[in-house]
Amino acid sequence: ERQVERFPEEENAWFDLGQLYIEQEDFPSAVRAYDELEQLIGLNQEVGFRKHQLYVFMDQPENALKELANLIDFFPGDERNYQARFEVLLQMEREEEAILSLEALLEVNPADAFALLALADYYKSEGDFKKSDEYLFRAFENPNVELTSKLKNLRELSEFARRDHKVRERK
Repeated sequence: ERQVERFPEEENAWFDLGQLYIEQEDFPSAVRAYDELEQLIGLNQEVGFRKHQLYVFMDQPENALKELANLIDFFPGDERNYQARFEVLLQMEREEEAILSLEALLEVNPADAFALLALADYYKSEGDFKKSDEYLFRAFENPNVELTSKLKNLRELSEFARRDHKVRERK
């Protein structure tokens, strides 16, 4: 705090103060420190993402969503903002909006492995196997999807097919 008092224009002092508050589990003060930092430097991906995480931790999902909306507007190419928005919306049980977030991510990066696999899983759980297959095939064709993710999905599909006659009957 003394550093910030002595050097109020020093960006690192505000960042360090926010980190110190996090270590002390004083999350509201950490957000205020990061707000002050953004007053100095403008919207910043790392600072905004930390604020979103703090809001999630403080059980303030609406504030987290606002932070993520700002980040997506200013940094539309950063995929983790869309993934984080998806996760917050799911926690809030706003499933349709969460799915729209993944679809928006695919507009930015049509080969995003996380979005493809999450959408395949979602549509499978909804019983829309045709749509699930579309996303799954796109994921399996995608060299960016790790082999371990592909194998995990194959195992899950195999187990799912054994338990569900509708899946076994598909051609």
